[in-house]
Amino acid sequence: MARTKKTKSNEEYTPNKEDKKKLLRIFHSMPRDVQHKDLLTTKRVIKKGNKKQLDEWKNNPKAYDIRGIDTQPEELLKRRLDYVTNYAGNPKIDIREHKGIEGEYEYYPGGGKSKKVPKQGIIRINNKGRSEKEVDILLSHELGHAFHRNVKGNLDEDYYNFKKMQPNPHNKKQLYNEILAIDNRIVPYNKKKDKDFTQYRNQDKELFANFFRGLLTNKNTIKKGKSFYNIFKMKIKIL
Repeated sequence: MARTKKTKSNEEYTPNKEDKKKLLRIFHSMPRDVQHKDLLTTKRVIKKGNKKQLDEWKNNPKAYDIRGIDTQPEELLKRRLDYVTNYAGNPKIDIREHKGIEGEYEYYPGGGKSKKVPKQGIIRINNKGRSEKEVDILLSHELGHAFHRNVKGNLDEDYYNFKKMQPNPHNKKQLYNEILAIDNRIVPYNKKKDKDFTQYRNQDKELFANFFRGLLTNKNTIKKGKSFYNIFKMKIKIL
């Protein structure tokens, strides 16, 4: 009889109802902020029948991920948005039909005294004709603006100047070109066809807001341009 080579299963480990209860107890024993950090990142998902990985996870849930325990596709974006909204200064969020806008972040420089716009600013999202997922994507972009202003300083002063922030002195445009490429992957558009829109999109604050959107909604795309992702990750531990 021919000997067949034993291969590792690529099927994900899915805990049954009883095991899930036990594993959730382990996960919830971690501090709440650590749980959130773990939910923000998908590491290697445990494979079916891999006891070693499962034991490592039990000792340290951050080592791997188990679908339905610390990787929850249906809830993950919502959890990210809730956590990042809090971290970005808790701007007021107004999601309903807004004529003439898709999404916007409004604030008064210096905080202002208007009851209409609180000190931390307000995000307005037009939900007319949009799915819940599309609304969340728009919200993630505007949260980038709120984060930029409330955590990093004045929104009118571009904190991240991508043309000057160069990780490699021998290639002055390396980081800027990476950011432009990532921006175009997140929302592709024709640069030659609409020069005014291109000028708007190439502003540092818009590039950062789109980077932030990608960080929350499509992290694998962001990781393809490692330079700024690594710079940002070093400074901002929650993401």
